[in-house]
Amino acid sequence: MTVDLSLVVGDAARALYHPGMRARTEHALRKFAPLLGDNPRAMKLFVNTYSVFRAIRTLEGNTVELDVLALWCIVRVRWPSLFDHLQTIPEAVTGILEPALAADHFPEPLCETATSAAVREVVSSDLGGPLFPQRIKQSCGIIDID
Repeated sequence: MTVDLSLVVGDAARALYHPGMRARTEHALRKFAPLLGDNPRAMKLFVNTYSVFRAIRTLEGNTVELDVLALWCIVRVRWPSLFDHLQTIPEAVTGILEPALAADHFPEPLCETATSAAVREVVSSDLGGPLFPQRIKQSCGIIDID
């Protein structure tokens, strides 16, 4: 029996916002708290961002690993300008993983951020990392499997 995904994806996305699922999501994401910095509201923003991204990827039929998507959402929450650049040019992550190459991959205003220890800690985290171009593309909904 074949199921038309267009008939079920809306229900699947709504299920992600069910209170029980929300509590399980928050529990699963707690391990990322040390990567969120000092902002006391960061955890709430992170969980909300993750939930929206998860719903969008679900609607697309794009299954991204929880930990990979969580790291990508941390980049979004903490460094929006860096996120925008990486979303446009996923290969630029090389300049984070190899700081000596940052100037080749980032405009001057982003170089200091891209070479910071905090960014490198998130991008190369054992919790779903490292974020490399293919993982960023998948997290953005750019499904490009070569």
